[in-house]
Amino acid sequence: VRRGGEAAREQRPAIRLRDLLKHRPVLIDSQASVGEAARLMSRENVSSVLVMQGETLAGIVTDKDLRQRVLAPGLDAGHAIHGVMTPTPVALPADADLDAALLLLARHNCHHLPIVEQGQPLGVVTAFIGAPFFVFLLRTVRRSYW
Repeated sequence: VRRGGEAAREQRPAIRLRDLLKHRPVLIDSQASVGEAARLMSRENVSSVLVMQGETLAGIVTDKDLRQRVLAPGLDAGHAIHGVMTPTPVALPADADLDAALLLLARHNCHHLPIVEQGQPLGVVTAFIGAPFFVFLLRTVRRSYW
């Protein structure tokens, strides 16, 4: 016996993360300053930057990180970004589906998820991207129960 939610999930086509990426990732070197990162985020109109050490994804810095780890404690804007980043962020491959991303974001209580391919960042998916799909899923599941 199948429950309605399982049937709805099987009928809905998987949405691959690579298909949701609309912009190239915004990258910054791990030796850059906090001020440089903030200016880059502002210029690119993004809420996070991926911190690179050479060709390797070393971390992520978000608006929240800047508020809590830089502004609130009064850290100087010249401080190196690697000192305030979230190191080795949780990431998913580009061929993972949206459901996996939303589950991972919820499980780790984070709002930004780097998407990688062969270890190289392709972009960032935010918790906001899942909102329209979450509404679609709720409507689909609701219809399958009634």
